[in-house]
Amino acid sequence: MRMNPLDRAIAFVSPRAALRRVQARAALEMTVRTYEAVSAARANGRRAPATGPNSELRGGAFLRRLSREAVRNAGPARSAVSKLVTNIVGTGIMPRAATGNEKLDKVLNDGFAQWSRECLAGTRGGNFVTLQVLAGRSMVEGGETLTRRRTRQDRDGLFVPVQAELMEPDLLDEQKTVGLDNGYIFQGVEFSGTNTPRAYWLFDAHPGDRSAMAAARRMDSKPVPASDIAHLFAMERIGQARGVPWLCAVLLAVSELGDYRLAEQTRKKLEASVAAFILPGAGDDDDNNGRPSGLTGTATEQPGAYDAHNQLLETIEPGTIATLRNGRDIRFNTPSHNQSYPDYIRAELQQIAAGALMTYELLTGDLSNTNYSSIRAGRNDFRAMIEQLQWAFFIPFQLDPLWRWYVDGMFVAGRIREKNYGVEWDTPRFISIDPYKDALADLIEMRAGLKSPIAAIGERGYHWKSVLAEFRAYFDAVDGEGLVFDSDARKVTKSGSANNLTPQQMDAAADRLLRALEADGDPDAPRLRALYQAAVNS
Repeated sequence: MRMNPLDRAIAFVSPRAALRRVQARAALEMTVRTYEAVSAARANGRRAPATGPNSELRGGAFLRRLSREAVRNAGPARSAVSKLVTNIVGTGIMPRAATGNEKLDKVLNDGFAQWSRECLAGTRGGNFVTLQVLAGRSMVEGGETLTRRRTRQDRDGLFVPVQAELMEPDLLDEQKTVGLDNGYIFQGVEFSGTNTPRAYWLFDAHPGDRSAMAAARRMDSKPVPASDIAHLFAMERIGQARGVPWLCAVLLAVSELGDYRLAEQTRKKLEASVAAFILPGAGDDDDNNGRPSGLTGTATEQPGAYDAHNQLLETIEPGTIATLRNGRDIRFNTPSHNQSYPDYIRAELQQIAAGALMTYELLTGDLSNTNYSSIRAGRNDFRAMIEQLQWAFFIPFQLDPLWRWYVDGMFVAGRIREKNYGVEWDTPRFISIDPYKDALADLIEMRAGLKSPIAAIGERGYHWKSVLAEFRAYFDAVDGEGLVFDSDARKVTKSGSANNLTPQQMDAAADRLLRALEADGDPDAPRLRALYQAAVNS
């Protein structure tokens, strides 16, 4: 493995760091040659092997380790994973029963509100949103997530006797790849003859967990029925059986950017460490056997830089003043300035952001070179990608199985009499860059017949039936108190003037007023009631 110019520059200031770079690149090239992040032979030509979708998955465990190490230690990688998970999950993708039976829908929705607080197994708390965040993070950082159904007993005291246990993909027995009479096993995933997952071969404990509890367990994998496993990953090729970390395309770029920053910081520290040089002055001569004039100590025959005690300098520390041979003139050090450093960092971060499926501004938070139009265009593309990921993978691979497990649990517990898995999912809303302009655009589209209020409400992460029920409850309470607010479009126009009420609304308002007077025992209430009734009859 040859060292490139950057390796040699790093080796000059930190041989150990350069060695780690060369070793890591060699291991990457040997382990997973099909990903650009683990290939160091770009200069020698492109490799384009005709591999199948699963042949490219060899070395997946090594890719996961690299991805996790980058997230732990590299700011751009950590930011990318956090931003992706935040936008995919947000405050949670929430279900709403859609069985066609209102009574059954209400039972399922009310039950889920309680089950969502106790659905997560093996943690100290957490809820349905916590489950989604952890599952999404494992998918982005490690490439995939395994969720196992765990049935519980009545003594566990759960509202629904089922929980979901999250597992990292490392618990799959990746060494188990073998052909069967009626199917095959690939990296711990057993398939039937029709290429349908049939079982997952799982360890009892994480292979990387060195705790005493884990060591006491046997590290032999056992099959778990596929019906008890939700396998979440972003499928990139048809027939792909396992997932890969989402940062695999930029792992090398993240590593090299970190090395470059380290080299630049080391160079600046070295330059700043030497405060000044004492140089030979005009007319000075060598009258002390090659030793700096005016200093005491053992004489040396070799030229060099010395400290105040006439000791040859072999290391440099902050504030060093080096005396050169026969020094008489002092020159203060002026560290150089790398003018291309900011532009290079920005260019590299832009490439990392592109490989991490997001915009540079979202990755870094740097909005210095953006305007409303540019950031809106970038956000629109990112929003479309997130919605695709939600509906193509996260909901069908992760959330739909969880809903089926919940309905099965409700049936086993005797809380429902029939199994009906009908469900609608409400995704979290995207935060608007300019809420006024977005709301105005929605209003124009609705008035033009291009969008329904149901669609507009759904785009904001709400369900129209819930919004309608909230409005009904609110207006009933407001009308019951006889109050009128400017926000009530039934009674107040946009300009603030009174709205024209329909006869039904006027009758209802008058009736509420008379009821209030009668409840207070007003002596004029009977007379007013009679006058009102006469007016209505006429």
